[in-house]
Amino acid sequence: MNKKGFTLTELLIVLVLIVGVSTMSIIEVINLQNRTEQKELERIKESIEEATDIYINDNPELISDLLNGRKTSNCTRISDLQNKGLIDGKLINPKTNIEIDNNLCVTSTVVDGIIINQINLE
Repeated sequence: MNKKGFTLTELLIVLVLIVGVSTMSIIEVINLQNRTEQKELERIKESIEEATDIYINDNPELISDLLNGRKTSNCTRISDLQNKGLIDGKLINPKTNIEIDNNLCVTSTVVDGIIINQINLE
């Protein structure tokens, strides 16, 4: 007898393999998207912190207060950076697609004689 075609078992095996490969591909795409969003969030964070460096350098009284210990920390709002033109437009959190609150505070502190700016966007 001449057999043509595939058995049900062979078809099921192929189907399981296709589903498995598809699932792994989807998971990898999701992981890639998450890594990309995290990198973009880090880039935004660095931009805000660099803008704060410029803002503080343009305000010598802030530098003096921090370095001389009259202030242990300083809060610079994102809105202050936007008003000075150091940050353009709205900032969007790539993980949530929601606008970053411009009232968030960039905290500047002195560590070993160096002013460090930090903001938490997560």
